[in-house]
Amino acid sequence: MEIQSVSPEIYEGLFPTPSHIYNSGAFNELNRHKCDSVEYLVFKDSNGTVRFGIILGDTGEELKSPFSAPFGGFEERGIQRLNHYLEAAEALKLYAGSKGRRLTITLPPYIYNRHSHLNKQYGALLDAGFELVYSDYGHYFPKGIFPDLMCRMNSAARNKLRNAMANGFGFECYDSGAVEAVKRVYGVIEKNRSYKHYQLHMSLDDVISTVSLVRADFMILTLDDVDVAAAMVYHVTDNVVQVIYWGDLPGYSRFRPMNMLAYKLVEYYSESGKTIDIGPSSSNGIPSLGLCDFKESVGCELTLKPTFRYG
Repeated sequence: MEIQSVSPEIYEGLFPTPSHIYNSGAFNELNRHKCDSVEYLVFKDSNGTVRFGIILGDTGEELKSPFSAPFGGFEERGIQRLNHYLEAAEALKLYAGSKGRRLTITLPPYIYNRHSHLNKQYGALLDAGFELVYSDYGHYFPKGIFPDLMCRMNSAARNKLRNAMANGFGFECYDSGAVEAVKRVYGVIEKNRSYKHYQLHMSLDDVISTVSLVRADFMILTLDDVDVAAAMVYHVTDNVVQVIYWGDLPGYSRFRPMNMLAYKLVEYYSESGKTIDIGPSSSNGIPSLGLCDFKESVGCELTLKPTFRYG
């Protein structure tokens, strides 16, 4: 299989509806300043038919998919047979070697699987000699669980939610066009991360630029007219939304705003039948056990996000 480097415009034309937003040309062009260069590669068979594409960021030492997103991976042009995946993985390995680069690919969690696309990538990368270096833990709310959500919680989480419901929280949700709401959500998240000494990877300007391309929802939980918890959610596919940031305001944890916010998230997306990706609960495969316990206590299920490396 032959690999050809193309322009972002040509790539977008070949893959106009990628399997998730992080594999779109527009998203990667917005973030291209975060690596040395961005390569848009297409894979052609012996007849010149384009079978796959992949976007790689070159850091100077390695080629990465993604280079600035939760996950990346291959795009397929129509449903492809397994043998084509095997050929593409072998070709990509040789391509990286010709560039003198190590190659790292993080696939989406399996909740994003369609037509066995992720399973085929997983198997092909292993067969091509890529090493599975780790799998990150992640959590999600399956679609259609809202009527039985409280039954899925453990008893402590149910009690915390009942206490939260008695506090009279208000709930608001806005789209990315409501700039003041975007700022309010970011303000809560910023204070939360600062209090916990966690790094906040996106500035407010980064958020505003990104949601001009990506459909996003901004949710705010209020108590006595104070913004006490918030969430920023991307529509990653037609069927899956992903919580990018969420958190509560320092000093309000006794009111259990995060239990309430998790409940309101599931309620809000229940009518549209979305799966809710709550995001990673680990770093480089090392789980944050407290975070895992909280997410499972409120009704989430566990999924894994694999990272492969060659070279």
